[in-house]
Amino acid sequence: MAVTGVGSGLSIGKEVRTISTASWSTGVATYTTSAAHGLAVGARVRITGISPSGYNVIGVTTTGTTGSTVKVAISSDPGSYSSGGSLYSIGMTTTPTRVLKMLSESIDQDTAKLETPTLSGALLLQSAAAVRQGRTRVSGDTQLLLWTKGEALLFEAMLGSIATTGSGPYTHTASPSKYLPSYTMQVTAGGTSAVFRKQAVGMMVDSWEIALAINENATLGITWVGNGISYTGSGSLDGTDPTGQTAYSYVDGAVTVGGSSIGCVKNITISGNNNLNSDDTCIGRTTISDPERGQFMEITGNVEFELEASDVGYLTDFTNGTQKTLVLTLTNGSSSITISMTMQWQTGITPKVAGTDKITVTGPYKAYVTSGNTDAQTFSIVAVNADSTP
Repeated sequence: MAVTGVGSGLSIGKEVRTISTASWSTGVATYTTSAAHGLAVGARVRITGISPSGYNVIGVTTTGTTGSTVKVAISSDPGSYSSGGSLYSIGMTTTPTRVLKMLSESIDQDTAKLETPTLSGALLLQSAAAVRQGRTRVSGDTQLLLWTKGEALLFEAMLGSIATTGSGPYTHTASPSKYLPSYTMQVTAGGTSAVFRKQAVGMMVDSWEIALAINENATLGITWVGNGISYTGSGSLDGTDPTGQTAYSYVDGAVTVGGSSIGCVKNITISGNNNLNSDDTCIGRTTISDPERGQFMEITGNVEFELEASDVGYLTDFTNGTQKTLVLTLTNGSSSITISMTMQWQTGITPKVAGTDKITVTGPYKAYVTSGNTDAQTFSIVAVNADSTP
């Protein structure tokens, strides 16, 4: 029986381990994680959140790393372990914990073929002996709706950092960070009739776009890049599907610029590009190197709205290069998503007349850091919902 998309699913889990204790001896720090990590000697790790801070490093695992023990070279004694700690490593074995309701996905493996033309007598076809497998890279898109629950962990994946406050409803504030977390991702197809599962590891968000348009639900598209994938002809989807979710739609939305509402907004997009260097590798390995930011993070977008007499102020702001705060808010009951940024209008906002219809303006914009501000003050996504954790 053929496999169909009915009953398909998507789940992800952050590749992180909690550190329960740490110690130091003769130039080596030893960390104990709350669960087995599956890392080998030579794995690159990032350790954060420990007190004292001398244990927080980016390094490579050394001899003795196994099970729930991680060893990393540190030249000086940080002192006695006090509290805290998280260990991140791209591609670290992780079981997905969150099921996401997807619209579609295109996660795929790209394996380079190393082909060297070899002359082999009378043969007209390339000799297979001269073809080797090269660099392996995983990439693709996931398309989802925006929901009143279960989405905050994606905002962390998109921006890099998230902080949770409150006691129900909870407030999850995501903001840009130098380091992006990585994830293990599962996709299943076929439901109960036939099941195909692919599992990708080391998945990081390269770019994303949030879109809201009249007569439609809000959507979130994410482009991922990773360093490994496996396939099975059976296997269920790991993780928990949040209950009590409602999809956000255009009727939940509101857009303001400089604290004032834009008259009649037809659609808005907010796009982020992390500009990851994600196609590099090294001699002796077939997977890609850990993706790093290669350029500035970019936040751009467009707002399409009906032109009104009061909108001439936007043209003045464009002409003068004035920084404005743009806010998109989605509100459904006690749940909300608020996206805020300081931005400048870009070329293209000038209204154009095309016949007798209503004049609409497509206003492109880009986020910039105002002097004296931080990245977090420039752009943030705040989700308020019933989730105690992102």
